[in-house]
This record gives sequence, C-alpha cells and structure tokens, in this order.
Amino acid sequence: MLEIIKKLESVSPRKGKNEKKAVKIIKDELSGIDIYEQKFKNAIPIGKAKLIADGNNIPCEATAFISGKIDEKVLIPSIYISARFFNFPNINFNPYCKVISLATFYFAPSIAIEKKNVKHILEAEQIEGRVKVKKEKYTSKNLIVGNLENPKFVIFSHYDTVKKGAVDNASGVALLISIIKEKPELLKENAFIFSGSEELSFDKPIYWGVGYRIFEEEYKAILENCKKIFVVDCIGFDKPILSKEFLVEALPLKNIEKWEEKMFLLSSKMKKLWNFYHSDLDKPNVIKKDYLNQAKTLFLRKLKSK
Repeated sequence: MLEIIKKLESVSPRKGKNEKKAVKIIKDELSGIDIYEQKFKNAIPIGKAKLIADGNNIPCEATAFISGKIDEKVLIPSIYISARFFNFPNINFNPYCKVISLATFYFAPSIAIEKKNVKHILEAEQIEGRVKVKKEKYTSKNLIVGNLENPKFVIFSHYDTVKKGAVDNASGVALLISIIKEKPELLKENAFIFSGSEELSFDKPIYWGVGYRIFEEEYKAILENCKKIFVVDCIGFDKPILSKEFLVEALPLKNIEKWEEKMFLLSSKMKKLWNFYHSDLDKPNVIKKDYLNQAKTLFLRKLKSK
C-alpha cells in the first residue's frame, strides 16, 4: 500500500487537469480488471494571492473562489469554521499546522497564512490583500470497479488533492486497490468507486464531494438498495476508526439524511489530521505501515459481514 501511496504522491497536486496522472496510476495498478469510467465536467479555482502588512510581504496562498481585495483584519481559524464565514472576505490560518494549510475555501476573497504570522496581522496598522482567481475547467472521472447491478456494499474513496495528499487521500485509494487485488472475489457483490473532483468545485453551498454526487445522480437506485455505504478517507497516520462522525464532510451526498443509517466513514483521529491537513506536510513519511494494515484488517472484516 505504501508504494501505491508514494506513486500517487509523486504526481501531486492531483487536481484539475492533473487528475489524469492519478487516473493512470490507478488503472495501471488495476490492470486486467474491468473499470468503468464515469466522465463529468468540473471546474476548480486556481488562485494567486498577495498580502502586505505595514509594508511587509506575508507568505500566503489563495483559498478563494472569487477574486478581490482584503483590507480589514478579519482573521479566522480555518478548522471548524462558522458557515457564515464562507461568504466573508478573510485571512485564515490552521491553528494546528506549522505551514500554510488550505483547509477551507470561501466564496469571497480569502487568503491562508502560516499560524506564526498571525501576530504580524494582529499588530499591523494597515493590511492590503489581493486575490486573483481563474477557473480551470476539465473533464474528471469516477473509476468504478465491481458490481454495478445490485451491490451489497458501495465503497467510495477519492484520488484528488488540494496540495500534497499522502494521507488525504492516497491512503484510502491504496487501501481499496490492495483489497481488490488481494480479494478479487469481493468485486462480485460490491462496487468500488475511485472518485475525482472530491476536494474542489464551484458547487454551492457545499463545494466538496461533487464527484460523489455525480455518481449519486446516475446510480441513485444502487445507493438506495445497497445494504451499506462506506467512504475511506485519510487513514494510515493513526489507528483506524470506523464511525458515523464527519459524514457530511467525508461523503456529502444529496440524500445523506435518507441513507445516513447505513453510511460509515473509515478514517483516523481528525485532530491529528489537522497537523498536516491540505498542506505540503501531507507526505508519505507521516504514514505508518502498521496503521495501514490495521485499517485493512478492520475493513476486510466489515466487507465480509452481512
């Protein structure tokens, strides 16, 4: 699994037109297995940002869907944010991460900075920020493997990223590839979906998960009739956890309230994830083989259940 993670990480950021590199790796790993490609159009923001505090340049990156200026000290944490800030110009930071973390995107001019530079913003008398955003349009793909007629379980995982993405989510993709190759008989009664365009889109109010919702639109009956729906996202950096927490964040389907009782997330401790979330620190070195194997054992047990 770790070698697959390293391969995927080598072509990061796996977003926009660059998704096709991840698609090739997945298809090569599953060579000889039938793969159905569900193609769809998407667009993501490609932004440039500049931030000056009292004449000093502050390292920053854009986290916006629209261009514009920021001239007030609206400073917010980018983890566990209030929904009202999605439409409010801001300067944001991840309080857990040592480097710039693009944890959340906003439908307003917004800029991410390192937490060490928060004090410079607070102490500054004059703030001048500018964001310029362009739309990158491309064709994304959901790679579907297994039973598309009447699957018992439907299993999702996404291969795209915001920046680096060993944990988020090469880890989930690698786990499913490993399981499919080791236990190909599971394809007879389960559907595995490797989704593109999970991280970003211009969808409102929920900009993430568009690839999952595209699958839902075409295969609603399958999701309606299957026994369980799993999503595998962010494993290998800590002990695996199978739970119903963070389902909206991990698998934001339109019918989530209807199917919530049979939906589950395989992940790990979120608070530890924030240390490298959507940043250049999300590299293979944060992943441990033991945790990957624990996740695999746990998930295989669930796939063999009734």
